[in-house]
Amino acid sequence: TFADAGTAAANQTRYIGYYGDGTVNNAGTYNRNGVGTTSFNGGRLVNTGTVNVNGGTLDLGPGTSNGIFNVASGTTLQFSSGTFDLTGGTLSNLGTLRVSSGTVNINAGVTYNGSGAIAVTGGLLNSALGTTLTPGSLTISGGTARFTGAVNTSQLDMTGGTLGGPGTVTAGTLNWSGGTMGESGAGNNGGTTTITGASTIDGTDANYVYYGRTLNLNGNTSWTQGSQHIYVYGGGQGTSTLNIGSGTTFTDAGTSAANQTRYIGYYGDGTVNNAGTYNRNGIGT
Repeated sequence: TFADAGTAAANQTRYIGYYGDGTVNNAGTYNRNGVGTTSFNGGRLVNTGTVNVNGGTLDLGPGTSNGIFNVASGTTLQFSSGTFDLTGGTLSNLGTLRVSSGTVNINAGVTYNGSGAIAVTGGLLNSALGTTLTPGSLTISGGTARFTGAVNTSQLDMTGGTLGGPGTVTAGTLNWSGGTMGESGAGNNGGTTTITGASTIDGTDANYVYYGRTLNLNGNTSWTQGSQHIYVYGGGQGTSTLNIGSGTTFTDAGTSAANQTRYIGYYGDGTVNNAGTYNRNGIGT
């Protein structure tokens, strides 16, 4: 057992490994305790044992793991540089799993559990076919979250970045104020986002359903007042689709001025299917 007691203050960072030509091999138990951040920076971690994030933030660079990660409530496991491959083992997340830079690959041999949050603020999060991620919430504010497997979450928040991959994302609620659903590139296009409960789409920010993506709105949806758009566009990679489900009310609150126009759909390779009720309220066009 290697006990990392953390820093002396919550705003401090200390390093283990640090350089890219150094490796830390953990075949035992690494306990990250206390406050602040412990960072591997560009140093490589090879985990075949157990890593417990019990306090503060553990910040990883490149590496691999077929062991165990346990992320406690109120703590953060962050990936911020290089490529980290989770090839097997268990990822138990009751805190926050954050990708801020670099690439994180979650392969099909990984068992994911826990109701903690997944946050993608930069970089790339990849999940392979055969994976099922069950975070309590999924937040995308930058970078790319590319899911080939399934994601089931209570809450999806998008303020930027890209939600891509051919997999399925099912969320209880949606708060959408920026970013793109759908990703260009072979093997990345398509995919489905299904919202089972209430959705709020910010009318002051442009939002995109692109590259053959399907967005299913199966709960009442508010598109707030504003002069920005919901673009539904295939981009030469199939037809993108926005479905307003049966029994769902989609409320379009109109523009912010009488002489303004905003768009939904817009492109010829995008389709909006309304099986519910579309209320066009407010002013403008």
